[in-house]
Amino acid sequence: MTELLDTVDHRRFLQLALEQRGLAAKDLAAAIGRSRPWLSLMLAGQRPLDPELVAPLADALRLDHTEHTHLATLVDLEAASPRARRNAWATILATRAQRTSPQLLEETAQAFSRWWVQAIAELVECDGFRPDPRWIARTLVPPITEAQAEQALRTLLDVGVLAPDEHGQLGPSRQEPTWAPHDLPEGVLSQASRESQTAFFRIAADAFDRHRYNERHSALVTFSVSEEQLGILRARLLELERELVMLSHERGESPNRVYALGTQLIPLSEFTDCEPVDEG
Repeated sequence: MTELLDTVDHRRFLQLALEQRGLAAKDLAAAIGRSRPWLSLMLAGQRPLDPELVAPLADALRLDHTEHTHLATLVDLEAASPRARRNAWATILATRAQRTSPQLLEETAQAFSRWWVQAIAELVECDGFRPDPRWIARTLVPPITEAQAEQALRTLLDVGVLAPDEHGQLGPSRQEPTWAPHDLPEGVLSQASRESQTAFFRIAADAFDRHRYNERHSALVTFSVSEEQLGILRARLLELERELVMLSHERGESPNRVYALGTQLIPLSEFTDCEPVDEG
């Protein structure tokens, strides 16, 4: 179960607090002197939360001092003042570092095994990005759950892929991440890569029905090669992938969509110059 102190969005914090306390939304709205529709709109991100309501909310939800402070910090993430936003992120990141340092290996494995974690790391570059788990969950294709989006944000913050900028807005970190794929043991890294690629294959298969032709590119060619030629082909594919990634970073207009590029070169036969091995 997600803990309140693990949240990085005040709406998600309040939703979890209601669930964990077994309280009805209408009772919480009444306790802070607001209507049930207003509370619904606020939790949906369509109404701002006045910082003056943090104390009444803390009382109604029976928050302890640490939880109360965390909620106030989360609300400051959307403050008008850049300094207030920066200070709020600094507090959250320091708290996260103390709580999660023993778990960074697992967090890193998750970051490179779950397709949506990698997608969110790119989504922050896009126009209109909102660090709201509900918005993120509905924006990704295929959609994910709000809890998955919340966990992904925490993971990316913990490993140093995301960080607040000088205006206190969440975005890509301009510093070396705390953890990278090469920090993972070989077995963990290969398993994470396998899980990520397996998920991509499923998404790619569904893309034929999900996206219009001009939104995607799919091609298949079949050819025979020697072992020497195979090494050359693999090297050229790696060069092409690096070139396309670098090209995507040459920003003209701001990006507004996340894409995944998958290139597969897989054998469709056994070697023809030797007898097949009988595994039976």
